[in-house]
Amino acid sequence: LHTICQPNGQVQRIVIFKKNGVQAMVEYPFPNDNSVSIVRSDTFDSIESATRAKDSLNGCDIYSGCCTLKIDYAK
Repeated sequence: LHTICQPNGQVQRIVIFKKNGVQAMVEYPFPNDNSVSIVRSDTFDSIESATRAKDSLNGCDIYSGCCTLKIDYAK
């Protein structure tokens, strides 16, 4: 997951868990903003980069013909 997510930005953390199959959360660091002192879960630097990552990875296979990714925004 790290290898395929890295082109969309520096990966801060990947959490893999079993819930309705296997799921993972990939977290990217929120850009430095000294006026923001809370931890944010919407950690892409912009809506545009999050959209690019979702569009480029959704439906892709990790291995040829299997392990197809289904990408959704965190809720």
